Amino acid sequence: MKKFFTFFFVVLLITSLVSTAFGSTLLDKDNIKIIEKHKEISDLNLLTKRAKEGVTDLKLKQPAVWVFKNLQTNEEKYVQSLDTTQLLSVYEISSGIVREYKTTFILDVNNDNLKPDASINPSAVGSGSNYKSAWDPSLSVKAYSTIYWETYDINGYEHITLTAVSGGWIVEDPTVWLSSREVYVSQNGRYEGYPKQLVSYTKYFYPTSNYYYYNLSSYGWLPVRTDISHGYGSTSWVTLHRGTSSEWVLMLNNGYVKGY
Repeated sequence: MKKFFTFFFVVLLITSLVSTAFGSTLLDKDNIKIIEKHKEISDLNLLTKRAKEGVTDLKLKQPAVWVFKNLQTNEEKYVQSLDTTQLLSVYEISSGIVREYKTTFILDVNNDNLKPDASINPSAVGSGSNYKSAWDPSLSVKAYSTIYWETYDINGYEHITLTAVSGGWIVEDPTVWLSSREVYVSQNGRYEGYPKQLVSYTKYFYPTSNYYYYNLSSYGWLPVRTDISHGYGSTSWVTLHRGTSSEWVLMLNNGYVKGY
């Protein structure tokens, strides 16, 4: 659980120390030469199929888990996440090559290979039905989280930046309802353009429905170097209710942290 919250707390700390804002577009995309372009896979069923079959254009360095927390008992349930990354495009601009990706994490407990992560919670052995809780919240909702990001070189260093986030929740149990939806997005590290600087950005969003999409391009976030300490990603929360006495919070961190 400690590792899960590292990204969140580190970004809050850095935010209190350094903050910058730029409104201009960093990349000059007037003269684009398309090298590769692929149709985005947006169908959740197809994304789930890719993830189950291990189909991905980029292997993740930090696989994620979905975390359920019972607000009455503080019981925590960890479920491994399915994930898949798709290369959307590769194009050349005056300053170099840009690669655009999307990474999607999916909660799908109907997958036979999906088991609680015993390395995180040693008492969690077997399927979700083996938990002591009378209501297994992971059987009540499907969830997914997507980050859109791109990489390119600046002054000889690879940089990365978030461009958008999306996600949502699909209620499988008609007796369950959702509330307190929250999405936290952050990016921090060192920018090697002009002027060189440490940057830290955060945004909170509060979806009013079970689907969300937020374009980040208008915020002017500077990219960060990938070879030294940095972090980027999105954390989502939602509260699941069943009746008046059962409440669970579902959390997922979709992103990457290095060096913190």
